[in-house]
Amino acid sequence: MKLTTVYLKDKPIYLSSELSEELLHQAQLIIQYSGESDIDGSLKVFEETKSIKSLLLFSENYETLLQTFFGKFKTIEASGGVVFNPNNEALFIYRYDRWDLPKGKLEKNETPEIGGIREVEEECGVTGLSIQKKLTNTYHCFEHNNEKTLKITHWYKMHCNNGEQTLVPQTEEGITEVKWFSKGDLPTVLNSAYGSIQSVIKQAFE
Repeated sequence: MKLTTVYLKDKPIYLSSELSEELLHQAQLIIQYSGESDIDGSLKVFEETKSIKSLLLFSENYETLLQTFFGKFKTIEASGGVVFNPNNEALFIYRYDRWDLPKGKLEKNETPEIGGIREVEEECGVTGLSIQKKLTNTYHCFEHNNEKTLKITHWYKMHCNNGEQTLVPQTEEGITEVKWFSKGDLPTVLNSAYGSIQSVIKQAFE
């Protein structure tokens, strides 16, 4: 089964190649994609109905579904990381009353790898970073300047060779705290993190 999850205001939209038992239990609004109007109609209902917490669009023509859905939005790219120190603690930022991961929009002609390291350094005041592996991409749609926008964020597992350096939150970006957390502290982080961030964190600790 092919599956892509896109978030709208922290509510998941599942784009799937088939209707599985697991998705049947997870999704509250289920639409079999047959054309562009199915996407327009279901997105309108999903966005306007607060009681509907999840949407599933499925089709055997998965690539067409994905291409048509993404074509509804202006696309921007961002990058970030889950950074581990030598004690296997991971670095988190506190922003807008939630624990989050450092990330940000890519600059012109910047690769996701370089942009991810830059954003972590800027938001956390940390140096000595290296990329260990690519984790995943997350997808988040929203409205910006009256334009429907889809943000694709590239996530990397990173290593910091100096976990004792002083961390400096980038306050102009709304970050009030930067902190290392161990695996045992994860419930505290996950309880306040966005759904898309939770999946990235879990992958990083696997």
